[in-house]
Amino acid sequence: MTAATDSLTLRQDLLNAVFKGIDYTSPELYLALYTTDSSTEVDADRTPIGSVDWDLVTASPDCHIENNDEVVVTEVPASTIDGAMLFDAVTGGNLLLSADFTGGSVVVPEGDSVVFAAGELVFSLDHA
Repeated sequence: MTAATDSLTLRQDLLNAVFKGIDYTSPELYLALYTTDSSTEVDADRTPIGSVDWDLVTASPDCHIENNDEVVVTEVPASTIDGAMLFDAVTGGNLLLSADFTGGSVVVPEGDSVVFAAGELVFSLDHA
């Protein structure tokens, strides 16, 4: 999966921390899956992923972060999934990052789980 979007809120927080010395506390992270419209969540139940170990990868053309642990989203409703989003709240909150699946859509039968092996969730800040 490749990063597609980062949020204005996250960019502002990071710039304030770097250039203005304003403290930034990393939020709890919640993963949501989305359909072709990246603003449409497949399920209102976001998966808390605060315990996932992330690895900063700087050897690629673009610096990015990826999961070191398996991430499982359980009991997904029947849907066609096109990507994943990271939020700072279980409901509402701020969209921090989103990423489209690079291999295309994934069709999920009712009640199945979506499993991301280590290294399959990849997010970066859009620098365009």
